Amino acid sequence: MKYEVIKRFFLRRFHFFLTLLEKWKKRKKIKIIFGIILSNILNVGLKQGVKENISLVRSNLRHHVLNINYLRFWKSEVFDQRVTWSNLDTLKSLMERYGRVIACSLHLGNYYLFPFEIARLGYAITVVVGDRLKQYNLVKEVISKTGVDVEVIFANKMTLFGLFKELKKGRIVYLLIDQFGGVWKNAHLLEISFLNQKARVKAGIGWLHYKSQLPLVPIASIRTGKRKHLIKVEQPIEYRDIHQDKRVYIKDITQELFGVLQGYVLRYPDQWLEWHNLRRFYEKDVHSLDRKSQESWEMKKEDRYKISKADFKIFRLEKSFILIDIKSRAYYTTDKLGRKIIKLLYRGTTLKKIVSLLEETYGRGDQRILKVLFQLRKRGLLINA
Repeated sequence: MKYEVIKRFFLRRFHFFLTLLEKWKKRKKIKIIFGIILSNILNVGLKQGVKENISLVRSNLRHHVLNINYLRFWKSEVFDQRVTWSNLDTLKSLMERYGRVIACSLHLGNYYLFPFEIARLGYAITVVVGDRLKQYNLVKEVISKTGVDVEVIFANKMTLFGLFKELKKGRIVYLLIDQFGGVWKNAHLLEISFLNQKARVKAGIGWLHYKSQLPLVPIASIRTGKRKHLIKVEQPIEYRDIHQDKRVYIKDITQELFGVLQGYVLRYPDQWLEWHNLRRFYEKDVHSLDRKSQESWEMKKEDRYKISKADFKIFRLEKSFILIDIKSRAYYTTDKLGRKIIKLLYRGTTLKKIVSLLEETYGRGDQRILKVLFQLRKRGLLINA
């Protein structure tokens, strides 16, 4: 045990000096990024305070330093990362049976871990990236540094045919599927239910599954602690040899797939990176209750209310917060005041304390106080303890 501790200590020191060396070699690039950061701040001018500007600098620097470390990430003997697999035998069994498989994930946790970790185990894999050249070049650079058998291709109109060829070569194909379409009419998009809302998604992965008759394997890469990660392989969705309209079949399979991955978003909401794409689906504010609800709710300031963290989760997203009702899968945007109220409700509080907090913010008799109480009631947050 003592030997392992000493070994980990020296490995971390080794990685620290390698990182310094990497930064020195890329000092010109860092200087350029510094210039970009500073020019961004100057362009913002006085619209943001000093605190926000400092936060912007730290965010940009942290992202850049991560990119440098990213190139050496999968050499775990250097970076001392701990990756744990769950249900890996299922994937191995599928590869023995079919010789190839379709894997997919959301932009959740360290979603980029899976292709490189599975390649380290000896499997050939092809990754599909979006149309961002920076992302494509970064993955290519990682491949060149690690020497693993990973191919990367752009998502475009020819992608599906290209992926079909990749599958025929006996490779795993890995796609990220939570690029939601807009509200515009597009016959190629499928309308599915996701987080209790209607969302429009691409049909590509369903088509690939239908055409190849290969199983779909949902993957989740979760951050479980500092330098600790869990890659979980879900049970595969097998091809069903049923006589059904192709588009209906593809839609049903896609809905099932998102249903599986939705569970991870509800469990780890702060690790999902695509909340901004669902902003347009946020439920609108509740300004009043219907007559029946008003008649059944007699407000008493002495009444005590409490909610469970298992039923309601709240986390920061940029400058706002998102509240998730785990049971109904509904989600709402809120602010710092809303977060304070949720924290009070976690511990258990009286209506008097909530009203007092609202009065401190808005002033006594302000109509917004009643509006907030209506929202809390409508969304099931005012539940008697």
